[in-house]
Amino acid sequence: MTDLFKNIVQTEKQHKSYKMVRDSVGYSCARPLLNEIYNSVKPIDNNFVQQFQSTGFDSRIWELYLTAVFQEQKFRIARLYDRPDFELIKGQQKIFVEAVTSNPSFNREVDDKMEVIENLTEENFEQFIYSLSNESTIKLAGSLYNKLRENYWNLEWVKGHPIILAIEPFHHSLAQWFSDSNLISYLYGIDNNWYHDKNGKLHIDAFEIKEHKTQNKTIPSGFFNLENSEYISAVLFSNSGTISKFSRIGKIKGYGDKNLKMVREGQMYNSDPNASTPLIFSYIVGESGPYEKWAQGISMFHNPNAKYSIDRNLFPDILHGYNDNGFHAFAPDFHPIQSETKIFITH
Repeated sequence: MTDLFKNIVQTEKQHKSYKMVRDSVGYSCARPLLNEIYNSVKPIDNNFVQQFQSTGFDSRIWELYLTAVFQEQKFRIARLYDRPDFELIKGQQKIFVEAVTSNPSFNREVDDKMEVIENLTEENFEQFIYSLSNESTIKLAGSLYNKLRENYWNLEWVKGHPIILAIEPFHHSLAQWFSDSNLISYLYGIDNNWYHDKNGKLHIDAFEIKEHKTQNKTIPSGFFNLENSEYISAVLFSNSGTISKFSRIGKIKGYGDKNLKMVREGQMYNSDPNASTPLIFSYIVGESGPYEKWAQGISMFHNPNAKYSIDRNLFPDILHGYNDNGFHAFAPDFHPIQSETKIFITH
Protein backbone atom coordinates (compact mmCIF):
# COMPACT_ATOMS: atom_id res chain seq x y z
CA MET A 1 0.00 0.00 0.00
CA THR A 2 1.34 3.40 -1.02
CA ASP A 3 1.47 6.10 1.66
CA LEU A 4 0.87 9.53 0.10
CA PHE A 5 2.47 11.12 3.17
CA LYS A 6 5.78 9.25 3.05
CA ASN A 7 8.05 12.04 1.87
CA ILE A 8 9.71 11.58 -1.52
CA VAL A 9 10.09 15.31 -2.24
CA GLN A 10 12.74 17.52 -0.64
CA THR A 11 11.35 19.68 2.17
CA GLU A 12 11.99 22.98 0.40
CA LYS A 13 9.99 21.79 -2.62
CA GLN A 14 6.98 20.47 -0.69
CA HIS A 15 3.66 22.29 -1.18
CA LYS A 16 2.61 24.26 1.90
CA SER A 17 -0.85 22.63 1.84
CA TYR A 18 0.71 19.16 1.69
CA LYS A 19 2.81 19.90 4.76
CA MET A 20 -0.22 21.29 6.60
CA VAL A 21 -2.35 18.23 5.86
CA ARG A 22 0.52 15.87 6.70
CA ASP A 23 1.38 17.46 10.05
CA SER A 24 -1.79 18.98 11.51
CA VAL A 25 -3.98 17.04 13.92
CA GLY A 26 -6.88 18.95 12.36
CA TYR A 27 -6.48 16.85 9.21
CA SER A 28 -6.04 13.49 10.93
CA CYS A 29 -9.46 12.40 9.63
CA ALA A 30 -8.47 13.20 6.04
CA ARG A 31 -5.10 11.45 5.83
CA PRO A 32 -6.21 7.79 6.06
CA LEU A 33 -9.11 8.48 3.70
CA LEU A 34 -6.84 10.02 1.07
CA ASN A 35 -4.61 6.94 1.24
CA GLU A 36 -7.63 4.66 1.09
CA ILE A 37 -8.97 6.25 -2.08
CA TYR A 38 -5.58 6.45 -3.79
CA ASN A 39 -4.98 2.73 -3.22
CA SER A 40 -8.49 1.74 -4.35
CA VAL A 41 -7.62 2.05 -8.05
CA LYS A 42 -4.62 1.30 -10.20
CA PRO A 43 -2.40 4.42 -10.42
CA ILE A 44 -2.36 5.95 -13.88
CA ASP A 45 0.49 8.42 -13.36
CA ASN A 46 3.91 7.39 -12.06
CA ASN A 47 4.45 10.94 -10.78
CA PHE A 48 1.20 11.20 -8.81
CA VAL A 49 2.76 11.08 -5.34
CA GLN A 50 5.57 13.45 -6.33
CA GLN A 51 3.07 16.00 -7.63
CA PHE A 52 0.75 15.48 -4.65
CA GLN A 53 3.60 16.49 -2.36
CA SER A 54 4.77 19.42 -4.49
CA THR A 55 3.45 21.49 -7.39
CA GLY A 56 0.28 19.52 -8.13
CA PHE A 57 -1.31 19.19 -4.70
CA ASP A 58 -4.64 20.82 -5.59
CA SER A 59 -5.10 19.02 -8.91
CA ARG A 60 -4.25 15.66 -7.31
CA ILE A 61 -6.77 16.29 -4.49
CA TRP A 62 -9.34 16.99 -7.22
CA GLU A 63 -8.52 13.69 -8.96
CA LEU A 64 -8.82 11.74 -5.71
CA TYR A 65 -12.14 13.41 -5.03
CA LEU A 66 -13.44 12.50 -8.49
CA THR A 67 -12.28 8.92 -7.96
CA ALA A 68 -14.41 8.72 -4.81
CA VAL A 69 -17.39 10.31 -6.56
CA PHE A 70 -17.30 7.94 -9.53
CA GLN A 71 -16.96 4.90 -7.30
CA GLU A 72 -19.91 6.10 -5.23
CA GLN A 73 -21.94 6.50 -8.43
CA LYS A 74 -21.25 2.81 -9.16
CA PHE A 75 -18.85 3.25 -12.07
CA ARG A 76 -15.95 0.93 -12.67
CA ILE A 77 -12.77 2.93 -13.27
CA ALA A 78 -10.63 1.34 -15.98
CA ARG A 79 -6.91 2.11 -16.10
CA LEU A 80 -5.85 1.11 -19.61
CA TYR A 81 -4.72 4.44 -21.04
CA ASP A 82 -2.87 7.47 -19.71
CA ARG A 83 -5.42 9.99 -21.01
CA PRO A 84 -8.03 11.22 -20.44
CA ASP A 85 -7.75 10.82 -16.67
CA PHE A 86 -10.77 8.52 -16.20
CA GLU A 87 -12.42 5.80 -18.23
CA LEU A 88 -15.78 5.12 -16.56
CA ILE A 89 -17.81 2.00 -17.26
CA LYS A 90 -21.34 1.23 -16.12
CA GLY A 91 -23.24 -1.51 -17.91
CA GLN A 92 -22.83 -0.91 -21.65
CA GLN A 93 -21.99 2.78 -21.17
CA LYS A 94 -18.43 4.09 -21.36
CA ILE A 95 -17.57 7.71 -20.53
CA PHE A 96 -14.20 9.47 -20.52
CA VAL A 97 -13.45 12.25 -18.03
CA GLU A 98 -10.58 14.71 -17.96
CA ALA A 99 -9.90 16.42 -14.62
CA VAL A 100 -9.25 20.15 -14.98
CA THR A 101 -8.27 22.85 -12.50
CA SER A 102 -7.96 26.61 -12.85
CA ASN A 103 -4.63 27.60 -11.37
CA PRO A 104 -2.84 30.80 -10.32
CA SER A 105 -0.63 32.60 -12.80
CA PHE A 106 2.69 30.93 -13.61
CA ASN A 107 5.19 30.86 -10.74
CA ARG A 108 2.74 32.52 -8.32
CA GLU A 109 1.49 31.00 -5.09
CA VAL A 110 -2.09 31.37 -3.90
CA ASP A 111 -2.35 34.02 -1.19
CA ASP A 112 -3.22 32.85 2.31
CA LYS A 113 -6.99 32.75 2.70
CA MET A 114 -7.19 34.33 6.15
CA GLU A 115 -4.77 37.11 5.21
CA VAL A 116 -6.92 37.99 2.19
CA ILE A 117 -10.08 38.09 4.32
CA GLU A 118 -8.42 40.17 7.05
CA ASN A 119 -7.31 42.77 4.49
CA LEU A 120 -10.81 43.26 3.11
CA THR A 121 -12.74 46.33 4.27
CA GLU A 122 -16.35 47.37 3.85
CA GLU A 123 -15.21 49.92 1.29
CA ASN A 124 -13.29 47.51 -0.98
CA PHE A 125 -15.26 44.29 -0.39
CA GLU A 126 -17.83 44.78 -3.16
CA GLN A 127 -15.23 45.75 -5.78
CA PHE A 128 -12.97 42.86 -4.69
CA ILE A 129 -15.78 40.31 -5.10
CA TYR A 130 -16.80 41.76 -8.47
CA SER A 131 -13.22 41.64 -9.78
CA LEU A 132 -12.55 38.14 -8.42
CA SER A 133 -15.83 36.89 -9.90
CA ASN A 134 -14.85 38.13 -13.36
CA GLU A 135 -11.33 36.78 -12.96
CA SER A 136 -12.76 33.39 -11.96
CA THR A 137 -14.85 33.21 -15.12
CA ILE A 138 -11.80 34.00 -17.25
CA LYS A 139 -9.67 31.42 -15.41
CA LEU A 140 -12.26 28.65 -15.75
CA ALA A 141 -12.76 29.50 -19.42
CA GLY A 142 -9.04 29.38 -20.15
CA SER A 143 -8.61 26.01 -18.47
CA LEU A 144 -11.55 24.50 -20.36
CA TYR A 145 -10.37 25.92 -23.68
CA ASN A 146 -6.88 24.49 -23.20
CA LYS A 147 -8.39 21.03 -22.63
CA LEU A 148 -10.61 21.41 -25.70
CA ARG A 149 -7.45 21.85 -27.78
CA GLU A 150 -6.21 18.41 -26.65
CA ASN A 151 -8.60 16.75 -29.16
CA TYR A 152 -9.23 13.70 -26.99
CA TRP A 153 -12.01 12.57 -29.34
CA ASN A 154 -9.37 11.61 -31.94
CA LEU A 155 -7.82 8.98 -29.66
CA GLU A 156 -8.77 5.51 -30.89
CA TRP A 157 -10.03 4.34 -27.50
CA VAL A 158 -12.14 7.49 -27.02
CA LYS A 159 -13.81 7.67 -30.44
CA GLY A 160 -17.59 7.30 -30.29
CA HIS A 161 -17.87 7.88 -26.54
CA PRO A 162 -18.94 10.86 -24.42
CA ILE A 163 -16.26 13.13 -22.94
CA ILE A 164 -16.71 15.16 -19.75
CA LEU A 165 -14.42 17.95 -18.61
CA ALA A 166 -14.51 18.05 -14.79
CA ILE A 167 -13.32 21.38 -13.40
CA GLU A 168 -12.71 22.98 -10.01
CA PRO A 169 -11.29 26.46 -9.31
CA PHE A 170 -7.99 26.67 -7.43
CA HIS A 171 -6.59 29.91 -8.87
CA HIS A 172 -7.34 31.94 -5.73
CA SER A 173 -7.74 31.09 -2.05
CA LEU A 174 -11.34 32.39 -2.19
CA ALA A 175 -12.20 30.87 -5.58
CA GLN A 176 -14.45 28.30 -3.90
CA TRP A 177 -16.66 31.12 -2.62
CA PHE A 178 -18.26 31.32 -6.05
CA SER A 179 -21.02 29.00 -7.20
CA ASP A 180 -21.48 27.63 -10.70
CA SER A 181 -23.47 30.66 -11.96
CA ASN A 182 -20.47 32.26 -13.69
CA LEU A 183 -19.61 28.99 -15.37
CA ILE A 184 -23.20 28.55 -16.61
CA SER A 185 -23.00 32.01 -18.15
CA TYR A 186 -19.77 31.15 -19.96
CA LEU A 187 -20.77 27.67 -21.12
CA TYR A 188 -24.06 28.70 -22.69
CA GLY A 189 -23.36 32.36 -23.47
CA ILE A 190 -26.34 33.55 -21.44
CA ASP A 191 -27.17 35.81 -18.54
CA ASN A 192 -30.45 36.80 -16.99
CA ASN A 193 -32.49 39.41 -15.17
CA TRP A 194 -35.07 38.41 -12.59
CA TYR A 195 -37.90 39.98 -10.68
CA HIS A 196 -40.89 39.05 -8.53
CA ASP A 197 -44.35 40.15 -9.64
CA LYS A 198 -46.97 41.49 -7.22
CA ASN A 199 -48.01 37.93 -6.38
CA GLY A 200 -44.48 36.91 -5.44
CA LYS A 201 -43.92 34.79 -8.55
CA LEU A 202 -40.36 34.76 -9.81
CA HIS A 203 -39.78 35.74 -13.45
CA ILE A 204 -36.43 35.20 -15.18
CA ASP A 205 -35.60 36.86 -18.47
CA ALA A 206 -32.58 35.26 -20.13
CA PHE A 207 -30.51 37.04 -22.75
CA GLU A 208 -27.51 36.21 -24.91
CA ILE A 209 -24.07 37.57 -24.08
CA LYS A 210 -21.07 37.73 -26.38
CA GLU A 211 -18.07 38.13 -24.10
CA HIS A 212 -16.59 38.20 -20.59
CA LYS A 213 -14.18 40.90 -19.44
CA THR A 214 -11.62 41.74 -16.82
CA GLN A 215 -9.43 44.84 -16.77
CA ASN A 216 -6.77 43.07 -18.80
CA LYS A 217 -8.59 40.46 -20.86
CA THR A 218 -11.71 39.84 -22.94
CA ILE A 219 -12.85 36.39 -24.09
CA PRO A 220 -15.81 35.24 -26.19
CA SER A 221 -18.69 33.63 -24.32
CA GLY A 222 -20.37 30.34 -25.20
CA PHE A 223 -17.99 27.40 -24.72
CA PHE A 224 -20.55 24.98 -26.11
CA ASN A 225 -20.60 27.00 -29.33
CA LEU A 226 -16.86 26.74 -29.97
CA GLU A 227 -15.46 24.67 -32.82
CA ASN A 228 -15.22 20.97 -31.85
CA SER A 229 -17.05 21.55 -28.55
CA GLU A 230 -19.74 19.14 -29.74
CA TYR A 231 -17.33 16.38 -28.70
CA ILE A 232 -17.57 17.56 -25.08
CA SER A 233 -20.81 16.04 -23.80
CA ALA A 234 -20.86 17.95 -20.53
CA VAL A 235 -18.83 20.01 -18.08
CA LEU A 236 -18.82 18.90 -14.45
CA PHE A 237 -18.17 21.52 -11.76
CA SER A 238 -17.60 21.53 -8.03
CA ASN A 239 -16.20 24.00 -5.53
CA SER A 240 -16.19 21.39 -2.75
CA GLY A 241 -13.59 18.89 -3.95
CA THR A 242 -11.12 20.13 -1.35
CA ILE A 243 -9.37 18.76 1.71
CA SER A 244 -12.35 19.81 3.85
CA LYS A 245 -14.51 17.21 2.08
CA PHE A 246 -12.05 14.47 2.99
CA SER A 247 -11.92 15.69 6.59
CA ARG A 248 -15.71 15.63 6.97
CA ILE A 249 -16.23 12.21 5.41
CA GLY A 250 -13.22 10.86 7.29
CA LYS A 251 -14.82 12.11 10.49
CA ILE A 252 -18.10 10.36 9.59
CA LYS A 253 -16.16 7.14 8.99
CA GLY A 254 -14.57 7.39 12.42
CA TYR A 255 -11.04 8.17 11.27
CA GLY A 256 -8.60 10.49 12.97
CA ASP A 257 -8.43 12.17 16.36
CA LYS A 258 -11.62 11.54 18.35
CA ASN A 259 -11.36 14.99 19.97
CA LEU A 260 -11.96 16.78 16.68
CA LYS A 261 -15.28 18.52 16.19
CA MET A 262 -16.32 19.97 12.82
CA VAL A 263 -19.01 22.51 12.09
CA ARG A 264 -20.11 22.99 8.49
CA GLU A 265 -21.90 26.18 7.46
CA GLY A 266 -22.96 27.30 4.03
CA GLN A 267 -25.59 27.89 1.42
CA MET A 268 -27.68 25.28 -0.38
CA TYR A 269 -29.89 25.12 -3.46
CA ASN A 270 -33.42 26.39 -2.81
CA SER A 271 -36.01 24.24 -4.61
CA ASP A 272 -38.78 26.83 -4.18
CA PRO A 273 -39.60 27.85 -7.79
CA ASN A 274 -40.08 31.46 -6.64
CA ALA A 275 -36.89 31.68 -4.61
CA SER A 276 -34.15 34.09 -5.69
CA THR A 277 -31.75 33.37 -2.83
CA PRO A 278 -30.27 30.11 -1.50
CA LEU A 279 -31.06 28.52 1.86
CA ILE A 280 -28.62 28.70 4.77
CA PHE A 281 -27.49 25.54 6.56
CA SER A 282 -25.32 24.70 9.54
CA TYR A 283 -24.63 21.39 11.25
CA ILE A 284 -22.14 19.46 13.35
CA VAL A 285 -20.44 16.85 11.19
CA GLY A 286 -21.34 13.33 12.27
CA GLU A 287 -23.88 14.53 14.84
CA SER A 288 -26.54 16.48 12.94
CA GLY A 289 -27.44 17.55 9.44
CA PRO A 290 -27.68 15.47 6.25
CA TYR A 291 -25.58 12.38 5.66
CA GLU A 292 -22.83 13.60 3.38
CA LYS A 293 -22.15 11.85 0.09
CA TRP A 294 -19.11 12.41 -2.08
CA ALA A 295 -21.29 13.65 -4.94
CA GLN A 296 -23.06 16.35 -2.93
CA GLY A 297 -22.16 19.74 -4.36
CA ILE A 298 -21.36 18.60 -7.90
CA SER A 299 -23.13 20.03 -10.94
CA MET A 300 -23.08 18.65 -14.48
CA PHE A 301 -23.94 20.99 -17.33
CA HIS A 302 -25.00 19.21 -20.48
CA ASN A 303 -24.00 20.39 -23.95
CA PRO A 304 -27.13 20.98 -26.09
CA ASN A 305 -24.96 20.41 -29.20
CA ALA A 306 -23.27 17.22 -27.99
CA LYS A 307 -22.65 14.38 -30.43
CA TYR A 308 -23.02 11.90 -27.57
CA SER A 309 -25.45 12.83 -24.82
CA ILE A 310 -25.25 11.55 -21.24
CA ASP A 311 -28.23 10.10 -19.39
CA ARG A 312 -28.50 11.96 -16.09
CA ASN A 313 -29.62 8.73 -14.40
CA LEU A 314 -26.02 7.53 -14.67
CA PHE A 315 -25.13 10.21 -12.09
CA PRO A 316 -28.19 10.19 -9.81
CA ASP A 317 -26.77 12.17 -6.86
CA ILE A 318 -25.69 15.39 -8.58
CA LEU A 319 -27.33 18.48 -10.07
CA HIS A 320 -27.92 18.34 -13.82
CA GLY A 321 -28.27 21.57 -15.79
CA TYR A 322 -29.61 22.04 -19.33
CA ASN A 323 -30.09 24.99 -21.65
CA ASP A 324 -33.03 23.86 -23.76
CA ASN A 325 -35.52 26.66 -24.45
CA GLY A 326 -34.15 28.32 -21.32
CA PHE A 327 -31.85 27.08 -18.57
CA HIS A 328 -33.29 24.55 -16.12
CA ALA A 329 -31.86 22.11 -13.61
CA PHE A 330 -32.64 18.88 -11.80
CA ALA A 331 -31.24 19.08 -8.28
CA PRO A 332 -31.04 16.56 -5.41
CA ASP A 333 -32.78 17.36 -2.14
CA PHE A 334 -29.58 18.64 -0.55
CA HIS A 335 -27.25 20.45 -2.93
CA PRO A 336 -24.69 22.69 -1.19
CA ILE A 337 -23.65 25.70 -3.24
CA GLN A 338 -20.82 26.88 -1.00
CA SER A 339 -19.66 26.02 2.51
CA GLU A 340 -16.95 26.47 5.10
CA THR A 341 -15.82 23.82 7.61
CA LYS A 342 -14.54 24.91 11.00
CA ILE A 343 -12.44 22.37 12.90
CA PHE A 344 -12.09 22.47 16.68
CA ILE A 345 -10.08 20.32 19.10
CA THR A 346 -12.06 19.45 22.24
CA HIS A 347 -10.78 17.78 25.40
